[in-house]
Amino acid sequence: MARLFISFLGTNNYISCNYYVERPEKTEVKDVRFVQEAIASIVCKTWGKNDRILIFVTEDAKKRNWFDNGHLDRDKNIIPSEGLDKRLQKLNLTAPVSSVDIDEGLDNEGIWKIFHKVFDHIGEEDEVIFDITHAFRSIPMLAIVILNYAKVLKNIIISGIHYGPFEKLGYPSEVPSIPIEDRNVPILDLSAFDSLLDWSFGVERFVTSGDASRLAYLMKSHVKPVLAQTQGKNPFAKNLDRIGKGLNDFSNIIATCRACDISEQVQSNKKNIAQYQDSNLLPAFKPLIDKIERGFASFTGEPVNDGIESAKWCLKHNFIQQGLTLLLETMISHIVSVSKGDYLNQKDRECAARLAQGVFKELRGENPRDEKPFEPAMEFVSNVTGYLRSNTDFTLSIGNLGPIRNDINHGGYREGAKKPENFSHFLSEYITKFENFLRTATDVN
Repeated sequence: MARLFISFLGTNNYISCNYYVERPEKTEVKDVRFVQEAIASIVCKTWGKNDRILIFVTEDAKKRNWFDNGHLDRDKNIIPSEGLDKRLQKLNLTAPVSSVDIDEGLDNEGIWKIFHKVFDHIGEEDEVIFDITHAFRSIPMLAIVILNYAKVLKNIIISGIHYGPFEKLGYPSEVPSIPIEDRNVPILDLSAFDSLLDWSFGVERFVTSGDASRLAYLMKSHVKPVLAQTQGKNPFAKNLDRIGKGLNDFSNIIATCRACDISEQVQSNKKNIAQYQDSNLLPAFKPLIDKIERGFASFTGEPVNDGIESAKWCLKHNFIQQGLTLLLETMISHIVSVSKGDYLNQKDRECAARLAQGVFKELRGENPRDEKPFEPAMEFVSNVTGYLRSNTDFTLSIGNLGPIRNDINHGGYREGAKKPENFSHFLSEYITKFENFLRTATDVN
């Protein structure tokens, strides 16, 4: 992995000032015209020959500021000045420095040319520092797009997006009258905004696809240095780490149909998210965490309700196979619970499922096959059978849903296999049927 410093050079006749950074400790570069010189002095001084410093220049910028003596006064006399090329050479850096010619970017075609030129100069897994101080027109926005594009395709790391706000000194015509010792300009690191974009993408992936892996990674990466610095004692960082792990655990629970773990995990997530509201860590993330919190609002901690909500979650996020399985198992949980059994007990569940199939066949005029004697108490068997015979719509639903679930689980290798597009319709249909049934269900006597 190599380090890469990218900057854009403008055409103005830049005025000398003192650039400085605050962290990790205050470092100042005095009396320089080019912010690139200041950044390179601070950031690139320990770089090696495999690292690179690239300055992107238009034809006009190259003539005016890359080479020496590129500016004229009002009388068209040369204003003696060293260009950025010479200034960088004088730093005696080990990392090679070069200019890259780019288009003016005055139309869509020109902007796309800049995009491809910059992207093509980024290497696989580069650690990139981007300076946008003198970037013109659309470049700052384009830079964010390029960097995120390169994150996906070239797996780069962005370690800094820098901006030196020279304008804080006042109008350019006023600055020369300010003593040089007072022309102090901070070099800002705007990479937090790129991180926020990463957070937004992570939340969007979780909200739309149900995959929390990226979000969990970002949270862990963000809190790791904070926990290291505080020896694991920062409560907000620990809480954010728990949120990330909890969301990822929820994703895995849904993906693997661990229905018995859903309610506990959701309640844990809701508790951790609620605690985050008092956090002073990454405040810009709070609106995103609020969006996640709303996604869990309908989970109450009651297993049957949460089973239905999980099936809805699966329908929304296109986990159709998992949704059909979770819905069917939630129906079985309901039968066991109302029949005074233990919905976590495997034998009770197997008994209820077999009885449901038997009563379903009765309702269709078929002869149920002879079953082995049930191990659960006969009172439980009687309760289950009575409930199924008293609520025929529910029994028909669970009987019809079983083959649909089996069809998708067996990969379509069954007679009369359904078309792929049918399964989401079935899941939606049976969620609605189950919810409607629960509103009017007849209890066990």
